[in-house]
Amino acid sequence: MNAQYANAAITGIHMSNLNCALSEINPHISIGWGLLGNLGDIPVDKAVRDAARRELQERFDFSYPYKGEGSRGPGAIQVARFYFDMTPGDLVLLFDGNYTRTVNLGVVTSQYYYGCRFGQDTDYVHNKNVCWVGQMPYAAFNRNCPKAYIGQCSVWSLDNYRDEILSLFSLNLERNAAKIAVQMAKDKANPPASSDYSGYADKADLKEHIQGAIQNDPQALVRTALAYEYGFGVPQDVRMARQLYEQAANEGNADAEYHLGLCYYHNRGLAGDLGTDKNRRAAAEWYEKAANHGNAKAQAALGNCYICGIGVGKDGDKGRRWFAEAALQNYPIAEYMMHVCYKNGVGVKKDDIWASSWLSRYQLAAGSGADSLL
Repeated sequence: MNAQYANAAITGIHMSNLNCALSEINPHISIGWGLLGNLGDIPVDKAVRDAARRELQERFDFSYPYKGEGSRGPGAIQVARFYFDMTPGDLVLLFDGNYTRTVNLGVVTSQYYYGCRFGQDTDYVHNKNVCWVGQMPYAAFNRNCPKAYIGQCSVWSLDNYRDEILSLFSLNLERNAAKIAVQMAKDKANPPASSDYSGYADKADLKEHIQGAIQNDPQALVRTALAYEYGFGVPQDVRMARQLYEQAANEGNADAEYHLGLCYYHNRGLAGDLGTDKNRRAAAEWYEKAANHGNAKAQAALGNCYICGIGVGKDGDKGRRWFAEAALQNYPIAEYMMHVCYKNGVGVKKDDIWASSWLSRYQLAAGSGADSLL
């Protein structure tokens, strides 16, 4: 069985943001850098790979001009590794040190597609489907593959650990051979489609929101900001988007407070880079304002901040409580995170019954329709 993966690329990835990557209903991997838009028009043929990589770098420079050259280059390399180098049949290891505290092996089963997965962090729009086949505790993996985890990267090569990884997960790959084949065949026959999740029915609808923004209507300001942030019907301008979010947030609009938090979290459209720590603290502060105003997405984002120690001190109990607040508003990703908390004893005592109950609620919600940017 290992011979099948002798030449497969092996990639490490970690996702500290809210995600449902390991759920049975949405098995996948995603990365951020959402301002790049849909990458699907960039050719993946090896014959034009050099030109395609230059095109990706140019798009990265255009979309993230406020990032220093020292961070734009590595960022583009990570996106390129995800987009070009991870193909169906390759192996991926998802490192989750905050919730399950595990390393998870999967086989990539689809090509790239664009769009916000149901209940996912809205920056994570670059996706590939995965068939998950094995899981082991962080500590056990690190004993066998020391220094394999690279925390400062979101996507990195693990080809140098091929023999160790194939040995650790050999039985998992063998036992799940049929499952992998079925998922590969399914994604080949029906490739997952990219989607535009703008929320605008047409340009007339967009013009109506812009007119409302001119009249200083907070909700219209938020929708206009979304249009500028993602380039829906207008030229993309993340700084304009951030200014509009800030204008509406200062009026106490919870959606604007949440999106302004996202701007700080992802360093989008800021007047100057405050540094990662200060940006994340500012993000948590805006999330908390929106959470206290009842915004479910902000409540879930704040819960993730507490559990991961992002912008605030680590506090599993507070994190789980904020997830609960959002889940009680039927926010799907919060329902999934409540499942994860109870299953793994994060901020609460392990309880398989409650874990199963919250998972059922998430699966029911996921079957009802797509999520939205707001």
